[in-house]
Amino acid sequence: MKIKLLNQGTNVRVYYNSLGEFDSCFIVKAERRYDVALHRPAHVVVYDAVDKNVFAIKKYDGIVNQPCDICQDEDCETMACKVAK
Repeated sequence: MKIKLLNQGTNVRVYYNSLGEFDSCFIVKAERRYDVALHRPAHVVVYDAVDKNVFAIKKYDGIVNQPCDICQDEDCETMACKVAK
């Protein structure tokens, strides 16, 4: 197995020499670097390196923050948030 981190650690690639009929699992720990509102889901794509037509995709939705949940100081006033932080 070979692991590569790309795009400043925001993309992980795991390469297997071969896969059999049994499950092969690994854990990826990800930490949110910045508070983000209205973010996009993350995707895991698994594909055969020889035949790119063989693949699987899994989507993961994280916690969705609203802009007023993460605003700071004058941003809260600009967005007219009810409770300034």
